[in-house]
Amino acid sequence: MIKAVIDTNVIVSAYITKNLEAATSKLWEAVLQCKLMPIYNDEILSEYSEVLRRKKFGIPEHLVKWALDKIVTNGVRGERILSGESFDNPKAGFAPWKLSVRTIQRLPLLRASPFPDFKRV
Repeated sequence: MIKAVIDTNVIVSAYITKNLEAATSKLWEAVLQCKLMPIYNDEILSEYSEVLRRKKFGIPEHLVKWALDKIVTNGVRGERILSGESFDNPKAGFAPWKLSVRTIQRLPLLRASPFPDFKRV
């Protein structure tokens, strides 16, 4: 089974899209069917919770709680590994992500859109 960190936008898009054939819908469906094991930690769950509850998305509270429960139930806890190397996240208005190259290679981040260019080591 594939283990991966699921980008928050994948979950949001899966809930707000009307297209069940969209990549985001298929990724979320794979999580729900236990074909894909999400990797999470407290920081990731906190982000999911905050973003899914934004009023602009209109996701009902019971679905937010259900989604978080499915991530914990079907997923595996993992902790962030910090290193001295930084890869800028151009969308972030704050500090860049700090991930080791090894972490990037071993724990894929599943997104529905291509990764922005970043410096490869």
